[in-house]
Amino acid sequence: MQKLLVQQANIDYYGFFNGPAFNLMGEMRHIIQGLSEAFSGNNVGLGNFRLDGEASEPSSASVTVRLGSFGLYKFKFDQVQANLASFSYDDLEGFISVISKGNKWVRQSVDNFSFRSHIFSYSNHSNIVENTSTEFLTALPRRNIPLPGEDLGSGLLETWHDKEMDARVRLSLDHSLQLQDGLYMNYIVVFDRDEIDYIDYAHQSRKLLEQFLEKLNLQFAEQ
Repeated sequence: MQKLLVQQANIDYYGFFNGPAFNLMGEMRHIIQGLSEAFSGNNVGLGNFRLDGEASEPSSASVTVRLGSFGLYKFKFDQVQANLASFSYDDLEGFISVISKGNKWVRQSVDNFSFRSHIFSYSNHSNIVENTSTEFLTALPRRNIPLPGEDLGSGLLETWHDKEMDARVRLSLDHSLQLQDGLYMNYIVVFDRDEIDYIDYAHQSRKLLEQFLEKLNLQFAEQ
């Protein structure tokens, strides 16, 4: 089994609303107070908040909460976002908890609220131990399409529906543009419904990724 040494990693979450949060427009004080209470266990103060956008452009307005090693949580009037970079396993657990806490406040605070969809996107740049991205990618089966130059490996893109999670899944592997001879991975899981179990589906998504990588003879080095 070839080992992946992750050098850079990032997780993004998007929760899209079924309708805008009209009742919170012009209520930045209420939003900051509500998120402060939601993240009270994370010791947030005013210094953790950032306001962006213009009041005259509701689609650009946002409130971002900086939560240290647990990443960022951003509220917008039609969606919420969260981001975590350069993380450990414990940080990931905290990140999922942050999403759950923030989204619970949103659900309680927005009139007639429901989510349209939830999207998790994981990406990384990795080195393959004792191998290069070109050697790995050129060894994968490919479509019989003539190339105008030297074949460096065309990557992999797979999309499917996972019955167990009832989610759409997309995995792509390609050459890293940041690491010499490195591999770039992008893994997206989409839930087209209002409610999900954040912790359970985070673990299931990770397990599904590991199982698929094993079919490609790849394994994260920490396993």
